Formats: sequence, C-alpha cells, structure tokens
Amino acid sequence: MNLALVNPARLFSLAPGESVKVMHFAGLGFLMQAGLALGINAGDSLFLARVGSDALPNIYILTPIMMLIYIPAFSALLGRFGIDRVFNGIMAALVSCGIGFWLVLSYYGAAPPILLCYAAKLYAGLWYVGLYTLFWTYVDDFFDLIDAKRFFALFDAGSATGAILAGTICTQLPENSGVQKLYLLWAVFAAAAWLMLGFIRRRWSKFVVAEDDGASTSNGVTDAVSSMWRSRYAMAIAIGLFLVLASGTLCDYQTMAIFSAGLNETQLSALFGRLTLGVNAMNMVIGLFLFNRLVSRFGVRNVALIQAVAFGLVFVWLIGQPGMAAATAGFFAFRGLMVSIDFNNLNLLFAGLPADRRVEIRTIIEGMCEPSASAAAGVFLLFVAPHLGMSQLACFGLAVSVLALAVFLLARRDYVGAIAANLRSIWFDMARRPSWQPVDDMRIEADIVVPILLSTIDPTPAGRRQAERIIVEVGAGAIPHLVEAAASQQYSVRARSIALRALGKLDLPRLQKTVGSLMQESALRAYEMLGRAGAIEDGHAEDAGSFVLDRVYHDYPRLVLEVVLEALTIAGRLPPYETIVVALGSGRSKERAFALETIEQGAGRKLHRLLAPWLGGYSLTAQLAHGRRYGRIPEMTPAEALQAAARSAFPLEAAAAVQALWTAGTRADLNENDPRPLVQQTLRVLIRRDAGTSDEATPVENVAALVACPAFDPFDFTQLEWLAPTLKTEQPAGGAVLAEVGAALERIYLVLAGTLIVRAGSAETVLTKGAVAGEAGLLGVHRSDATLIAGSGLRVLVVERHRVMACAEAFPVLGLELLRRRVAR
Repeated sequence: MNLALVNPARLFSLAPGESVKVMHFAGLGFLMQAGLALGINAGDSLFLARVGSDALPNIYILTPIMMLIYIPAFSALLGRFGIDRVFNGIMAALVSCGIGFWLVLSYYGAAPPILLCYAAKLYAGLWYVGLYTLFWTYVDDFFDLIDAKRFFALFDAGSATGAILAGTICTQLPENSGVQKLYLLWAVFAAAAWLMLGFIRRRWSKFVVAEDDGASTSNGVTDAVSSMWRSRYAMAIAIGLFLVLASGTLCDYQTMAIFSAGLNETQLSALFGRLTLGVNAMNMVIGLFLFNRLVSRFGVRNVALIQAVAFGLVFVWLIGQPGMAAATAGFFAFRGLMVSIDFNNLNLLFAGLPADRRVEIRTIIEGMCEPSASAAAGVFLLFVAPHLGMSQLACFGLAVSVLALAVFLLARRDYVGAIAANLRSIWFDMARRPSWQPVDDMRIEADIVVPILLSTIDPTPAGRRQAERIIVEVGAGAIPHLVEAAASQQYSVRARSIALRALGKLDLPRLQKTVGSLMQESALRAYEMLGRAGAIEDGHAEDAGSFVLDRVYHDYPRLVLEVVLEALTIAGRLPPYETIVVALGSGRSKERAFALETIEQGAGRKLHRLLAPWLGGYSLTAQLAHGRRYGRIPEMTPAEALQAAARSAFPLEAAAAVQALWTAGTRADLNENDPRPLVQQTLRVLIRRDAGTSDEATPVENVAALVACPAFDPFDFTQLEWLAPTLKTEQPAGGAVLAEVGAALERIYLVLAGTLIVRAGSAETVLTKGAVAGEAGLLGVHRSDATLIAGSGLRVLVVERHRVMACAEAFPVLGLELLRRRVAR
C-alpha cells in the first residue's frame, strides 16, 4: 500500500507548518474524546443496569435543568475570564471529579445508591454537550471557515480515534470488575488533555484574540438571545437542531431499551465498548475520507439535511422490524452520523450566526437545544409512550424527523444571506443601486444604440448611469444585444457591467437563467489572457510595455471575478459584490473566509471550479498549470501574444503591447492613427522620440512607474488606465516649493530622478527615485503635513489628487480599499 495515499498532509492539502498545528489539535480532541467516551460508557452501563431503561425519561427531563445552570454560568465565566481560563477550570474539574467518582463508586462496590447512578449518568451527559462546545469554540479561534472545511474532519478523526481507544478499553474490562476504574481513566485522559492544551497555547497564536482578554463588553446571555431572535437563520438552526435532537432522543430510548434487556453493568459496558469501537471507526473513516468530499460536492447547507433523513430511515426500520439490527442502526445514526457529519457540519453552519454574538449564541444553541429536546422527548416518553407500542413510538419519531428536514430546508435557503450579513458587519456596504427615471420620447433602434452606448461610455458614475438609463428605455429590443455584450470580450469590463445591470432591469428571469453560462464564458476568456501572460513571460522581455502587460495579466482575473460576482449579485445569487471583493483582498482573515463561502454557495459548482485559481490566490505559474491541466490555455508564441494583446478592448493592454512590439522592432502593423487615444498617444511619443524631437515619456511608461511604486498597489490596471491620460512628468527648478505644510494637498509626486526634500518641523527627509511625496493625498487627505521642496535634478511624475478621488468614485472597490487604508493609518 502506498502510504502517501493516506498521508493527511497530501489528503487535506496541508501547507508546510500546518501539519504540526493540525495534529496538535487533533491530539487534543483525541484525549478529550477518549476520556468522555469512557465516562459516557460508565454512566450508561451503571444507569441501565441499576436503574433500568424505563427511568431514562427522568434523565431526559433532568438534563435541561442541569443545563439551565451550566449555560449561564459558562457564558458569564467566558465573558469575565476568557475561554483560556474557563478551559483550565473545566479540565481541573474533570480531573478532580473523575477521581471523586472512582473513589465513591469503589467505596460502594457492587451496589451503588440510585442517586449516585443518576449523578453518574447526568454528569456524563453534561460533558457530552459541554466538552464538544468547548473544544470547537476554542478551535474556532485558531482556524477560519476555509480552514475549517479542510481540517475539521481531521479533528473529528482525532476525536474518533480517542473514542475507539475508549471502546477497546471497555471491551477488555474483566467480568464483574465494575466500571469505577473508567472514571479514574477519564481523569488521567483529562490531565493529559490539559497538558496538551498548555503546549498548544505556547506554540500557536490565536486567529481572533479580541474576546479572550477577560473583558466583558455586553450583557451576555440577554444580548445573545436578542440577537438570535432577530436572525431568522439562527432561529432556523436552533429549531432544526432541537427537532433533530428530539428525534435522536426517541431513537436513543428505543435502542437502549432493546440493548439493556437481560444484561448486567459489565456486560453492558462490553457491549457498548464494541458498539463504541465500531461507530467511531466509522466516524474516523467518514472524517478522513468522506466528510470533506460531501461538503465540497454538495455544500454545507445540503449536508445539513442528512441527519434528519438518517433518523427517518431508522424509524422506518423500527416500525417494520424492531430488534437488535434496527437498534444498532439507531446507535450508529445517533452516535455516529450525528457526530461525524451533522455536528461537524454544524460547526460550518455556525459561521452564519450573527458575528457579534456568535460564541454566546452557539453556546445557547448547543447548550439548550439538546437538553430542551431531551426534556420534550422525556415528557413525551414519560406520559405518552407507556400507552404506545414500539412501532407507534417510531411513527412519532418519523414525524419529528420529517419536520426537522423541513426546518433545515429553510435554513438551507438562508445560509448564504446569513454569511453575507456577517461580511457586511465587518465591511462598509458601499454598494450603490442608482435610481433611474424613464427618458421621455426615446424611440431608438436597439441594434444601433446599444453597441454605440456600450462602446462610448462616459467613465464617470453619472455617465454610466445615463448609459444604463437610455438602454433600459430602449426596451425589450435591447435584451439580445445585452446578453451578447455581457460575455463579449469586445467590450470593456465597465460596459459589460452596464449590460448586466440593464439586463437585470429589463429581463431579470432571463439573467437569472443564463447568468451561469454567461459568466462561465467570461471565466474561460480569462484563461485566454493567461495564455498571453505565459507566452510573454517566456519571451523574457524587460521593456516598459512588457512590464505593464505583466500587471494587466496579474489583475485581469480579479477583474473577471468582479464581473462574475456583480452578475451574480444582480441575479440575486450573491449579496453586494463590492463588499465581497474587498473581503477577498483582506488577506488571511475571517472576512475572507466568509466571502469565499458565500461565493461557493452562490456561483455553483462548475463556475466555482473555473474561478478556483483566483479565489485561491494562485501564482501565475499555478494558474497556468491549472488551466493547462484542463486544456483551457491556448498555446502561442510571444509575438502572437503581443499581436493579440494589441487588438485588446482594454486600451492600456493594447498600448502596452504596441510599445512592447515597437521595442522589439515589430512596427509594420502599428498605426499612428489608431482610434484608441491611449494607443495613439503612445505611438506618437515613440515616433517623435525615434526622430529625436521629443524625450517625453509615453503613457505606458508613466503607468509603469506607478506599477513599480508600492504606494499604488491598491490600483488595478483598469484604474491605472483611467488615470493614464491625466499623468504628466515635470522638472521643477531646484528650491521650488511644491507644497506648504498645512496648505491644500492637490498633487502626489512620484520621484523619477533627482531628489525631493520633505520638511516636517525640524526633521528633514530626502526622497530619491521611486519614493512618493504627498502619499496621504491618495487616501483623500486634503492638507499637507509637511513642506515639499524640489532638490537638485528633480523629475517627478505628477498625480492630481482630485483625479484619484474621481477614480475612487468611479471604481467603488478602489474607494473601499483606500477607505480601509485611511482608517488603518
């Protein structure tokens, strides 16, 4: 057997350094679950043997009373001391109580009091809920949602392995030796987990630490309940989980009644040990090999439906043929599928809970839904079930399962919106929906007006709104042209955006029906651009034109992504796309994880696969490899790539290709009277320079200077293209004052040669080539915080501040990024 096939680092795409971190958390889950499984086995065996399955409804009713004490206490302690200290306290309690139960049970021997058996069962039930919530809440601080979808199955596999060990221990328990030793072992495993916890804290940093400082800034449970009540998604999750757990309680009652017939506590412990071993072996296989594939193939919201369906099938079996086989299936559904699939998937569903109260709401849902469901089922079993047969009881369980399925279908519908709401809570929602009014007396042929308008758009927001308004006024005749333009490379990205918005107003159902295929065409064209990028990179040219083309092809996939997300927004499949785009660029963060999950759910599997290299931030080499693997990258020579680029609908790409061709000596097909102003200006400067009549820079060279400057990193190539016609170079005389401290900051200066002096109070700084003076103007700052003085031999590229602000208005994504940078200053 090839061990690489089961290597977790390969199986789960672990990056260097991630394996050790993931294995430590899996080890923590292993130790905690091993001890918990021993305690549950001991509690179940004691209770069923000494009290009997008929008394289980009392446990189901008493459990929520116990949780009503635990949940407020846990939330209050969490707010006051932080999760690290709470975790320490719980581990200390597990060690001391485990030793205590061992001593007391050893004292009573073979005849422990009934109250002690109740206490043992309730104690194990408390931590069955409490430790799960504690562990996954803690893990959530170290891993974001995308990591969760990759790694949580590994954590679950670690927990399953611990339970397998516990099951093996229980099967080897000598006949009539008692189960009290299991509590001592639980204390040992808890102590080991405590040591592992300390090691994790020393080795790894939290992803989110704001809530762990011990400061309480809210009203705790009250605020959490209020926030939960206002979220339909949170309520659907809570009610759905309640119903699933009620089904599970009914299933558990029937299976325990079947298992406990005629067995003593040691025999029951051995039986439960075998069942625990088997069910957790299944859990480990599901965790390692199936869970991620299920989530990737069907999505988080669809996997949420599995548990209700599984319980429904078990109840159908119990209705038709109750017995050991059906009971075993129920045990595997309740303690197998629910743990390895449903609870794991629930961790991902919790990402949609209101972000400001997620920990508290999660604690309430997990801490109260199970005991409340148990209590409701317990009351039913105590007062109604005695009058029913096993088949009739299973019918009630089937009805509850069907109802749970219906509620989770509602949660499935709200999942994307809930994720998006969390994203909006972190980023300002800058989406603009321009209002429009019909243009009177406009009766123009669609096949004339639509192409003209889309080809000659005024780049200002008002101009774009005007173009959209006129197209909408043209009416239904414009629809075929808009469908074609939305995916056509003939038009600019801005024109395609207008076409999509107009189509959404004229025929939203058609857009909703065709948006997937239209955007797949757009994504495939991005791979054509990648083919050009790869060919030009193979040419190893170092001229300004090739340098700018490299930036164009670096940015283009992101531009395609924006068009796709905008289209999905207009079609109603995503929230405002500007927010998502900014979150995607926020680095490794919770916001980015929310954005990726939202896109995955809204785009559909095929389109999402096409977008994968850009969503994943692949390098150009990795993007090319991905495209070639699926046959999407056209093969071409560097010269062919430049010729194709020179025909581009993007003026900057065309101008850069023209300059690269000119530098390479390929000039035969270049036309000085090219209708595109940026191309025309570039050619005229190049011609004059060759004739020795000018030494000015081309627009492409000006843009290349901005591309090389880190201060302009927020600008993609379309925004640089927008600025290009306004850029100019100047050579101020030495000693000239470019800006006074406290005066209006109207210009940003990029030093191309010589020196520029920045004087702030008594401090003086000399800037040289590549440095920027007045950089705050890029962020909208109106006043200069220093005096700028021209030094010797100074040559600067001048960027007008009001042009930058107009560009940010024309491109909301740029505006959001500049706003974020200004806030972060």
